[in-house]
Amino acid sequence: MKHIKCYRCGKDNQFSNRDLRKVVECSHCHGKMSLDARSLRKLKYVYTIFVAVICLLIMYICSELGSLASYVALIVTLSLSIVIARQSDHLCLILTDKLLGLNYVQYIPNNSKGKRKGK
Repeated sequence: MKHIKCYRCGKDNQFSNRDLRKVVECSHCHGKMSLDARSLRKLKYVYTIFVAVICLLIMYICSELGSLASYVALIVTLSLSIVIARQSDHLCLILTDKLLGLNYVQYIPNNSKGKRKGK
């Protein structure tokens, strides 16, 4: 269970590992909270290590299968590790919370897709 205090109303929210996300919502006032920059960096490190471990495991399995061409094994390894890593975002979020801890702050939407207002 992760306890997150709402920035808006001060209520202590409890989230199970299954409900943990990059952006969470207060059950009382519906204020949105997102990971802070430091937690996002931690998540990126855990994600990178996770991908590296998956990549090494797949390369080891490919090397044990027999005489595959090294380029084919490399392409297969990288493709599979990217697919597995993309599907494991939630697992990396849980690992980061358990190993390094996560902090939440007020959610500020990213308006980079919209037009920027001039001065």
